[in-house]
Amino acid sequence: MSGEAWLSPLAALPEVLNALILSPDGIPIETLREAGPPAGALAAECAALAQAAAEASGRLSGGRVYRLALTVDRFALVLLRLERGVAVAVFADRSADLRRLENEAAGIATRLAAEVL
Repeated sequence: MSGEAWLSPLAALPEVLNALILSPDGIPIETLREAGPPAGALAAECAALAQAAAEASGRLSGGRVYRLALTVDRFALVLLRLERGVAVAVFADRSADLRRLENEAAGIATRLAAEVL
C-alpha cells in the first residue's frame, strides 16, 4: 500500500501524521505513511468509529454520517465517509487546522468518487 496516488496531496503537509483510504469493513486500501501504528489497525479503528457514529446518529434520528472529527491527547482525526462505506481518514498533529485537512480530504474523496466509486 503506497501513498503515491490518491493520498499524495497530503504528503507535503507537515502536520499530517498519516492518512488512509479504507474499505467499509476496515481494510486499508491505500496508506500515506508506513511509519507509526500498522495500517490495518488504523483502518479497523476508523471503521469502528464510523460505525459507532452511524449507530448513534440513527438512534438520534440524525441521518447519515458524512464527516467525523475527533481530537484526543496525541492527534486529531478527520474521517470522511463516501458512497458504499469507503472512507478517507487523516491523522494529524493536534494543532493542525482541521478545516484545511477536511478540505484536502474532501478533494481526495471527490476525485476518488468520480473515478472509482
